Amino acid sequence: MPQKTAPKSAKKPTDWLTLYIASLSILLIVLLGSLFVEPTSKPIIYPEFSHPEYTTQVEPLIVERQFQAAIDELETLVVIYPTSAQPLIYIGQIYLMQHRWLMAEDAFNRALARDADHAWAMAGLAETMLQQGRLTSALVIWQEVAEVNPTMPGLASGLGRTYLLQGNFESAEAAFRQQSDTESHWYLAALTAPRDLVTARNYLYAMSPSRNSYWQSQRDYLLELLASFDQNTPPAKVAQTMGVALSQIGEWPLASHALNQALDLQGDTPNGETVAFLAKTQAQLGRPAFELFEEARRIAPESALVLYMQGRYLREQGALRAARRTFAEAVIADPENAAAYIEMGITRAEQGNLTAAEAWYLEALQVAENKAPFELLLARFYVEHNYQLTETGLPYLEAFVKSHPTHAEAHEMLGWMQFVTGDADEAEKTLKQAIELNPNALSARYYLARSLVGNNKPLEAKDEYQRIIDWDTSTGLRELALRGLKQLG
Repeated sequence: MPQKTAPKSAKKPTDWLTLYIASLSILLIVLLGSLFVEPTSKPIIYPEFSHPEYTTQVEPLIVERQFQAAIDELETLVVIYPTSAQPLIYIGQIYLMQHRWLMAEDAFNRALARDADHAWAMAGLAETMLQQGRLTSALVIWQEVAEVNPTMPGLASGLGRTYLLQGNFESAEAAFRQQSDTESHWYLAALTAPRDLVTARNYLYAMSPSRNSYWQSQRDYLLELLASFDQNTPPAKVAQTMGVALSQIGEWPLASHALNQALDLQGDTPNGETVAFLAKTQAQLGRPAFELFEEARRIAPESALVLYMQGRYLREQGALRAARRTFAEAVIADPENAAAYIEMGITRAEQGNLTAAEAWYLEALQVAENKAPFELLLARFYVEHNYQLTETGLPYLEAFVKSHPTHAEAHEMLGWMQFVTGDADEAEKTLKQAIELNPNALSARYYLARSLVGNNKPLEAKDEYQRIIDWDTSTGLRELALRGLKQLG
């Protein structure tokens, strides 16, 4: 089943508020940075495939990540073996890995039409429902899987993750306890840590050594986090720190669970920042968050962090005037917080005032201690808004690349800027350098395909477009690549 990319390195969050502020520039880079996809973080678990053609014809394509070619071969096997569900299960799993939920759903339903009790097809269908937010349907199917194959690997995870998204944490914990596997142990550690550090550590220690880098990184992240606590750490601080750390890796239901526990422990004196973090998790889960942000403001009216977080929420909701006022208050509350200046710049750009936006980006550079991430954000501003490219953007990026010769994203942005300013030859060279530095950068590959078309190299462009079609998971570049491929004929 598809999983989120794990953090590349764990940070020791000795102070949860400091940790969050320090990470703001990094989070901005992640949000605005290069669109890329890495090889799947967790190998897909399949039933043993009984048809010899899979080993000789399909498996090599999957290893090479030529997923569309693999699907084409599997569709051939669908015809050759008209009663077998297995080729269709593989097709569904590939679509799951690509985050193409409706295509996956169709494949698993086709498999079930051939074998209505095939547990792997049922599990695949349940996962597609889960990924689409169709939680009731997902839960019903996972429960059917439990009846058909109660010991199937991944069953506890599927049930548990569904309960988590429903906010049913007791049932989630009970589900994860049903199987003693790596994934279940990690979720149990995350669930129990806010109330029982010893038990949480034991779950992490019980995780079997894994060749899977995703779960190894997840385990190390929590172990290092828990190492920052001792027996004298107040339980409320443990819970709120856990909530912040879990939100940093996108585990929103778990973060919500920990933050609610923190507020329960804080009792009649709730912490405004804790409430703001809870509001953020609710927003990420698609739930109303405005009242929670307002409550955080009432509790901590001078907190720059609360103002910053509410401003981002308002901007993401499209309330740009309100966001602008809130970021202005955040800047006044903490004039040295460069991330607030960047957010003001983003807001002004979304309002169409690029001159004012540039000024805010430049102000961020003035106050930032670590300049490089904010220099890159300024460069991206010039590229994304096609603003002052020749006069300012191009020389600025050339200087940045010269001082950061191994920075893949900087090469990517410079290459695209060279292309749009009319230098397709130089753009091709620069973009190929970007891909050498980060072979998984899909936006760099898309820009390279465009420059290859401009340089009359259609076959090379087709190869890049096809890689994007195969590898894209959620960036929106797949549709652009399909369009580009169609135009090439």
